[in-house]
Amino acid sequence: MEIIWQIALMLLSVLLSALLGWILAEPHRIKSWFSLLTRSSLTGADWITEWQSNPYDLDHWTRDEVRLTHRLGKLHIVVINSSDDYNWETSLLKRGHYFIGTFRSLKENATACGSLTLRLCDQGECFAGYHSGPTKKPRIMSGKVIIAKESNLEFIKENFADYL
Repeated sequence: MEIIWQIALMLLSVLLSALLGWILAEPHRIKSWFSLLTRSSLTGADWITEWQSNPYDLDHWTRDEVRLTHRLGKLHIVVINSSDDYNWETSLLKRGHYFIGTFRSLKENATACGSLTLRLCDQGECFAGYHSGPTKKPRIMSGKVIIAKESNLEFIKENFADYL
């Protein structure tokens, strides 16, 4: 019986050491995680994103329905209903009012990826920012991104600079 207790204590100490190592390696994750937990209104499946998907036509916006969740101290966004059959996900780390991270395609064997920087608006009702990433041709594509509730999208597009 004593050996079982020793093994249990050893496993517990290993887990606590790993957790402590994770915290010490990246202490900003804890602050970011607690900050996200207090903003539970950010999570859920009733968000819409619109993003400029054609760098040559700035009036062309692609609309997707997305789900926002918390995962390992980051804001995780995944497409649940795509309008153009391009499904993607992103994990964003919070820095002040900004969320910074990378996105990637969810298609099997896809290599499409890029960076995403969003600003959480002052009232917490939307995100606005920019995406950038490589295209099939050797060039970088970038454009605006908005994530908001359905009713706010057109107003935010018209006044985009006010939300950055």
